[in-house]
Amino acid sequence: MDLKKERKKIDQLDALIITSITKRIKIAASIKDWRKTEGLPRTDQKREQEILANSKRLARHHGTSPFLAAMIIKKIIAEGKRSHKFKNPKNEPNQK
Repeated sequence: MDLKKERKKIDQLDALIITSITKRIKIAASIKDWRKTEGLPRTDQKREQEILANSKRLARHHGTSPFLAAMIIKKIIAEGKRSHKFKNPKNEPNQK
């Protein structure tokens, strides 16, 4: 085993994960903005449940823990909601 090569592979995958998460959060933010202009609720619990179920199914298919997949997706969804509020100060509570 070439340790340097293996670590480089991990670094590349980590970069891909971060890039993908960033893209996902931006897309989710644009969907939330669209939903707002359409007068729809900001969140869609049914869709979030579908996403979690799909992530678990995909994890099982690839031999990865469904629990881990769901935990990661939940964190990403929560961060997307948090960062969207942060980028739109009018949505934040007044701070004194």
